[in-house]
Amino acid sequence: MKSYISISNLNKSFASNHVLSGVNLEIAGGDAIVIIGGSGTGKSVLIKTIAGLIEPDSGSIKIDGMEVNNISNTNYRNLTKKFGFLFQGGALFDSLTVWENIAFALVNNKLKTKAQAKEIAFDKLSKVGLSNNIGMLYPSELSGGMQKRVALARAISTEPEILFFDEPTTGLDPIMANVINDLIVRCSEELKATTITITHDMNSVKQIAKRVAMIHKGNIIWDGKIDNLFSSDNEFVDQFVHGNIAGPL
Repeated sequence: MKSYISISNLNKSFASNHVLSGVNLEIAGGDAIVIIGGSGTGKSVLIKTIAGLIEPDSGSIKIDGMEVNNISNTNYRNLTKKFGFLFQGGALFDSLTVWENIAFALVNNKLKTKAQAKEIAFDKLSKVGLSNNIGMLYPSELSGGMQKRVALARAISTEPEILFFDEPTTGLDPIMANVINDLIVRCSEELKATTITITHDMNSVKQIAKRVAMIHKGNIIWDGKIDNLFSSDNEFVDQFVHGNIAGPL
């Protein structure tokens, strides 16, 4: 399968902190890649740069052959219609009801009328295992796990081609984390979407990933199939995935 997302020599610094240092990564259409690494290694900056939320200092990001860097506002808006993003904290709008949160991109981008968007919002709620009455509540009335489900429903509302998941199970108990992981896999497969996930939760990696890349000190140091992750022969990867205290990290 041809490369759908192509990242070449990507660099990003904040003052003297070099967060991304020449990242190269190729992601095929329909792939489910999980990027792992310790705190402060550049995972969040990488995924947000790919999604166009952070502007890189240099390098190239091509999505379906289109260069993302220095893209015009019009082309960027058209490109982001292909995206769905599940943020780490959910990032739901407190002042909007659940269904309005889910329908936000559909209405704001004028993809659907408000009535059509509401109908889609309730359909997406059912996809993540929530009933229609939840749609009339506000985010503050929901548990953390339910908020995460709503955030996932919002991420898939436009039936995107590319889904970004930023630490999707952070703050959840093990049972709810497994529920979210299962929903991510099912929703992604139904959409036939390309998925990019960042996490340090190894249970999430096992459930979500077809492929894993590890970032360390701003660069990809290992990239391979999930089946090879636990026998990678890379001392950095081995220490991270097995949680060993002793090692190079």
